[in-house]
Amino acid sequence: GNMTFARALSFSNNVITVKALVRAGCANVVKLAEQFNLPGPIPAYPSLALGCIDVTLNEVAGAFNVFANGGVYVEPHYLKWVKNEWGTKILQHDVRHWRVLPSNISSQVTKVLGIGTERFISKMGQKGLLAESIGKTGTTNDSRTCWFAGATPTLTTVLYMGRDNNKPLGKDIYPVWTLFPIWLGMYKRLIKEPQNFVYDPTLKEVNIDWFSGQPVRYENEDTVKILV
Repeated sequence: GNMTFARALSFSNNVITVKALVRAGCANVVKLAEQFNLPGPIPAYPSLALGCIDVTLNEVAGAFNVFANGGVYVEPHYLKWVKNEWGTKILQHDVRHWRVLPSNISSQVTKVLGIGTERFISKMGQKGLLAESIGKTGTTNDSRTCWFAGATPTLTTVLYMGRDNNKPLGKDIYPVWTLFPIWLGMYKRLIKEPQNFVYDPTLKEVNIDWFSGQPVRYENEDTVKILV
């Protein structure tokens, strides 16, 4: 049925995702994926919308961090610098970074990604984090692997669960019940003060019905706040 892109992204609606990719053009999506520093070659097929390329945790963390970082990609690295016994830096890492998305587009996606983490926390009956957070789940065919990418304004983490023999993890195994609780427990220990994402100042927050996309005055279970 009819729904907004916000709901489709938040609930991982594959039909809407594939239709959006086809409308945008597979070649254009491949170019964008390359800007996120995802490994190639990336096939220009409709199945790309569902994640048909192999990636590492490191690569996913770098890509997802774009939305926590205002649309700018920062290459993941292990060391910032090395100092000698006198405190002099003898090695400095040259951090590679570049803009992937305009800040207004990145802000809109970030706002929607926050809807999912709020819903997951509510499902678990848990208290939320002090910091604003965003997240996205991922599951491969037959529940062979589970993924969860989550971020606050200062920390981005990706978790993976799978078996060495690539056999299914079991029936109805999903990241929201396996990896998200691990992520949430870790972040509750790490995040000690309020933090908020910086959104593009040209955008404003509006309340919409996330099936029709129409603005609404009163909030209910079918309304969400987005940026326009």
